[in-house]
Amino acid sequence: MDRKLTSDETKELEHLMRNIPKWKQKVAGKSLPMEKFYIKKTERYWVQDRQLVLPIFELCFVWNFFKVLGKKWEVAENVYKVIERKQKELESTKFANGAYDADNKALVLLLKGACLFQMNSPLQAEECFHAVVSLEKKIKDDHYLVPYSLVQLANIYSSRGDVQRAITMFEDVKKKYTGYSLESRLHFQIHSALMELSKVK
Repeated sequence: MDRKLTSDETKELEHLMRNIPKWKQKVAGKSLPMEKFYIKKTERYWVQDRQLVLPIFELCFVWNFFKVLGKKWEVAENVYKVIERKQKELESTKFANGAYDADNKALVLLLKGACLFQMNSPLQAEECFHAVVSLEKKIKDDHYLVPYSLVQLANIYSSRGDVQRAITMFEDVKKKYTGYSLESRLHFQIHSALMELSKVK
């Protein structure tokens, strides 16, 4: 996973990064939320000296693919190792104490927590999600990380059978957080979760 890109691959990557904003389309006069998310990431790529933090895993998470990890322990373990390695790197590289330091740390913590949850380690996962929330005031741009972490916490409570606590947290996220990236995607997840929990009550 740490293979360096070839010269041709780097050129292709930078071509894509430059052109993604130009390819944005509108449907019924509105930009697609996922396209806006991608464009933000291309901007970050240039600001962070042509680097992003775990972009593949971030996309897998927002597309809700992390659930697949729970079915393959060896895959989840390998993903977890990469995330942990990146977490250590962030403490010692030029990203540390940079403009997006909190954003990058929060992203890694969210991914780590999501991975741990799928590896059946909910207590460790919960610590990661709480750590993301603790960074809320320091996050510069990736404000979606906090509500997404809170929903993950609600999922943990739900898995423990603490239904009312989970419902309360899902509802709080809907009421208290707005204007962040991929908000509609998270609302869809919340709606689905609440529908399932209503069958349990």
